[in-house]
Amino acid sequence: MRYPKKQNIYGVSYTVEVKDDLIEKYSATGLFNWKEKKIQLQKGMDVETGQKTYLHECFHGVLHRLGIDVLLSSEMNELIVDGMATFCTEEKKNLISVLSNKK
Repeated sequence: MRYPKKQNIYGVSYTVEVKDDLIEKYSATGLFNWKEKKIQLQKGMDVETGQKTYLHECFHGVLHRLGIDVLLSSEMNELIVDGMATFCTEEKKNLISVLSNKK
């Protein structure tokens, strides 16, 4: 799976890194680090898992940039970003159609 090297989230540029040790070190397939301005993703994920994980971490960035993340418990934060990422990956054909203005 290929990812962009940078992701802009509400005016802040985050470096996207693919790592081979996230599962071993953190039991995670992705991490969002607002202090270091990084999105880290586990190397070797299948396409669907990689897409969902990438979106999941980007949505952490959205909540952070909006200042909503500090108002939510970590469990609620995870439920929200995972729900949005799941919706986007399950509905990607419809979303692409709408965003590209195709019928």
